[in-house]
Amino acid sequence: MSVQTKSERPCWWRMAVAPGTVRVATVTALVVGPILTAINQWGALTGGADLNWIKVALTFAVPYAVSTVSAALNACRDAAGS
Repeated sequence: MSVQTKSERPCWWRMAVAPGTVRVATVTALVVGPILTAINQWGALTGGADLNWIKVALTFAVPYAVSTVSAALNACRDAAGS
């Protein structure tokens, strides 16, 4: 099994780990995550239930992943079209 060089890695992977993509995905998760946490964990936040930390983590991870995949696939599509 050989190690892939940077230029041999799939386009989507290079775009997904690019600093700009990571920065935008992080901001997206930090904006959307608290809103979704408030919606999904309202009972826990108001004292009526226990906070589920796994769900909170996933609530931040999902917008990060969606933003990353969307940006990476769009960048690859644009690169292939040029």
